[in-house]
Amino acid sequence: MLDKRNKRLLILTDIAYIAIILIIVYFCFGLFTNMIAKADGFGSDIPYYVNRARQPETGNYRLPFALFKLLLAIDGTTKPIAIYLAVQIGLIFVANYLFIKLYSPNDTARAGNRAVVALLSIATVFAYPIYVPRIHPAFYKNTFNCFAWHSPTQQAMTLFAVLGMLSMLMMFRKYEEKINFWWWLGTAVFCFLSAYAKPSFIIDFVPAIVVAFLIELFSKTALGFGEKFKRLFIMGCSLVPSGVYMLALNYIIYRRQNRIGDGEVLLDSARIEGFEHLWVYIFCGWAFAMIVLVFNWKKIIKDRKYQIIILTALCGLAQWGMLAESGRRANHGNFAWGKIIGGYMLLIAGVSIAVENYRDKSFLSKAPWLRVLYFLMLAGSFGLHVLSGAYYFVTLCMGHGFWR
Repeated sequence: MLDKRNKRLLILTDIAYIAIILIIVYFCFGLFTNMIAKADGFGSDIPYYVNRARQPETGNYRLPFALFKLLLAIDGTTKPIAIYLAVQIGLIFVANYLFIKLYSPNDTARAGNRAVVALLSIATVFAYPIYVPRIHPAFYKNTFNCFAWHSPTQQAMTLFAVLGMLSMLMMFRKYEEKINFWWWLGTAVFCFLSAYAKPSFIIDFVPAIVVAFLIELFSKTALGFGEKFKRLFIMGCSLVPSGVYMLALNYIIYRRQNRIGDGEVLLDSARIEGFEHLWVYIFCGWAFAMIVLVFNWKKIIKDRKYQIIILTALCGLAQWGMLAESGRRANHGNFAWGKIIGGYMLLIAGVSIAVENYRDKSFLSKAPWLRVLYFLMLAGSFGLHVLSGAYYFVTLCMGHGFWR
């Protein structure tokens, strides 16, 4: 009887999940339609990529150029592009769901558990920095935001980065026993696509993987040094396609003769030096994740899957604080995206760990009052994150602009 009731609830949960996604996708379609049309108060990066895709001389060296060209060829209008961008948001929700489900992993065979994971997979996209007007002069410009509704490249990168990170972690989890070919292939494909959309995640991820692999190589495990090195090397080869693409992109952007004046990459810590109350901004952006990390530090320092996430976030923070571009690309802020995707990875990992903590009855069982306090802090911080992000999304849909 309970199994039949649970199956019915699972079906209802899935229907409700799909319905909520479709509703959000519908609003996103309206938002992206206005952004493409350059309606008043709907400024974004999308028209730039649409206009470039319309130019015959524009190459396919970036994913939006290639996709937008194909979509424009359907009927000559930008409607297919708006549909694609809206559907992509729905796919990000699904990618989040898979990550939260598999990263811990979490049991979604029960309707209640599945509903929690489903809601969190959507809420994560809206979990923006906690907005405090007196601290943040502008919502997007002055916060450690985790998602950019105005950027088609960031959205595509997020989708593939979540799937690429998940594939690598699933492969790394049991590599001593066997390197799963499908997770290896998933890592190669999704990481390449994330770089093809926007290279910021790969610039974070590769250094993080190098450090994590070195830690693993010199740690004590059942495998010998030689066998361990071979398996880590094989896993690392899944990032070769992304690396080859990055070399090609570097040539196109910085080295090709007809692009003289674009400038070069520089070491520049001006962002950090000129940022007042930096730690306050970081805390408002990563409050939920920081609470999770503080209460789970013993687990995190021992488990490779947590280490990679933290290293990726730290690499993103370093990329934002230490790298810049010169020339006509100096004001593009390209290296700020590493901080954004790093923060997103930290957030989604924190959500996964929090769900794992809740299902683990032994977690803080010796101090029940602390367990209650922990989950109250998580609920409060995550609620403030989501309220801030939902407020921002509503203002975007109303045409108040993203740069505010």
